[in-house]
Amino acid sequence: MTDLPTNQSTREQRNVVITLAPTTPAPLAPARGDVAPAAAKTVGVVERLAVAGGWLAGRLSGWGARMQLKYRLFQAAAVVVPRAPLWLARPLTLGGATAAWALAGGMRRRAAANLRHIPALAADPQALRRATRGVFVTSALNYLAFFRGRFLTAEQAVAPWTRDDGTVAVEGLDVMDKLLAQGRGLICFSAHLGDFEAAASCLGTLGYRMITPAEPLTPAPFRELVVRLRDHHGTRMAPGDSRETLREMISALKRNEIVLFAVDRYVMGASAQFPLFGAPARLPTTPVSFALRHHQAPVMLLTSWRAGPRQSAGVCVSIDLTPSALNAATGPNGQPQVASSVDQGDHAIRQAMTVVIAAIERQIAAHPEQWLSALTQVWDDSASDIGNAE
Repeated sequence: MTDLPTNQSTREQRNVVITLAPTTPAPLAPARGDVAPAAAKTVGVVERLAVAGGWLAGRLSGWGARMQLKYRLFQAAAVVVPRAPLWLARPLTLGGATAAWALAGGMRRRAAANLRHIPALAADPQALRRATRGVFVTSALNYLAFFRGRFLTAEQAVAPWTRDDGTVAVEGLDVMDKLLAQGRGLICFSAHLGDFEAAASCLGTLGYRMITPAEPLTPAPFRELVVRLRDHHGTRMAPGDSRETLREMISALKRNEIVLFAVDRYVMGASAQFPLFGAPARLPTTPVSFALRHHQAPVMLLTSWRAGPRQSAGVCVSIDLTPSALNAATGPNGQPQVASSVDQGDHAIRQAMTVVIAAIERQIAAHPEQWLSALTQVWDDSASDIGNAE
């Protein structure tokens, strides 16, 4: 993989990359005059997939079987979704998201129970309902971006973030460039928020190279499929449970690339309970531990969100995890201002988690309807609260 250029060459690369033809042939889409045949063909494929999915669901049972079913559905979607014209795929996606919100009662109640931890939503039932529905819509649109991402041209990848005056609507990119110009790589913390799938494609097109550890998937062919679908536009996904991934991340920093961690929910690895919006939640500590061990690499918070039907925005915020900055963030007795279940020997991790969580909370509170982790169990009390969520 090519080394990430310095600040000046990065900007030069942006100007070149955006005008290049796609390296992967874009899927063929019907002309506007072929709307009816194309729609009929797509609907026919969807119907056959539904029949196949129903048959598989009837034959399979258990967690392993559900993953097998999900794998088969992903296989089918990887073929169908990129070939469907966007003017058709997007309305179908939105319709499917609304149907899922209306019919998937258990998942809807779980999302509402999670979102109620956000103070502004806890005090406003109507806003909570809108945010819960928004989470379903955001999740569906991310799946659409996931399956179409590798076919995006450079122009398509940056279009949602590019404004009429040519500027890229990602606040703090200039700060990111300055940090990368130091040649020590960059560690970014993020959340399952907004259109993170498309955001990775945008940053990759702009010249930033990233590697991100992800949860292990089974069976192995499913994991290989997801990696193949995600590895594009300068972004690589690596299994988070592999020691080889640790070596790859260290090498990426040495090549002046970005190592990206999602830290808003626990999936695997070391963890502890920390207050998130005032309630104890199990969160991963491995990303912060990695950042502290490789303290020579600067750290940023990187998040994105949808600003409209065809517009997105993002923000990059520098996070100082140096000992002096962490000590400034502690209480009068040298302890973090929020308590956690991490052992006393991991004082630096507790301090760093306090800073990172505060930054994540601000972004989630600003766009709660786009926080996809709300569809999972974030807080230990979420399960008991589900029945009272609506």
